[in-house]
Amino acid sequence: PGDIVEFDATIADLYLVDESKQKIIGRPTLLIVIDVFSRMISGYYLTLEPPSYVLAMMSLAHCLENKVDHCRELGISISEDDWPAIGLPSTVLADKGELLTHQVESLISTFNVRVANAKARRGDAKGIVEQQFKTLQAEFKPYAPGVVLKETAKKRGGKDYRLDAQLTLREFEEIIVLLIRKRNLKVMSKYDADDGIPENLPRTPIDLWSWGIKNRSGQLKSYSAHEFKILTLPRDTATISNEGIKFQSIVYSCTEAVKK
Repeated sequence: PGDIVEFDATIADLYLVDESKQKIIGRPTLLIVIDVFSRMISGYYLTLEPPSYVLAMMSLAHCLENKVDHCRELGISISEDDWPAIGLPSTVLADKGELLTHQVESLISTFNVRVANAKARRGDAKGIVEQQFKTLQAEFKPYAPGVVLKETAKKRGGKDYRLDAQLTLREFEEIIVLLIRKRNLKVMSKYDADDGIPENLPRTPIDLWSWGIKNRSGQLKSYSAHEFKILTLPRDTATISNEGIKFQSIVYSCTEAVKK
């Protein structure tokens, strides 16, 4: 556990509304980090922003957070055994997207995390995380209002499916967390076990994770999530002149700058 994780982002097939439930605010972005050995989702991030390097770091930062505390903030009660994934992986396998940037150097040099990018248009190279997107969405689609249809019903003279949206971002996040918890307990029929894993060990993410931590000395690294977020913030160059500190055509100043 923690040796290799797969990372990816997708736009969920669902429209959401604001907290007043009066305005449609669009489709959310779901980012997932999944452990290859155990198939446990070790981190995720849900937002309305488009996929980016910053969001990728937020999903990796979630790998370092205590899932019990995180779920409590959402009003969901779980135990440590329900979602034990805490720690930064050794290798992140992504595609040529959010992690294909010079900004990722801070992740590599500061936290000693290796980043590998799959070839373009090769979703099968990250088949595990791609399948999880399909599985999670297949779980909520039959019941959630505002699900994206293959063809816009409005064009056929029917009702626009976007007008059926009722869920807020927080409510949708609660659904995602509950589905992850359910998935951690589900037996995987197509898990390709390597040599050494007991045949009588249930092929569930939780059991595989727990067995791997005890018997395979998992490669997880322990850091503060707050420290991780600060050290992986995007970096850029500013210039200094008598006017102040100029960054992206805006001039800034502060007491320390004036003093020096």
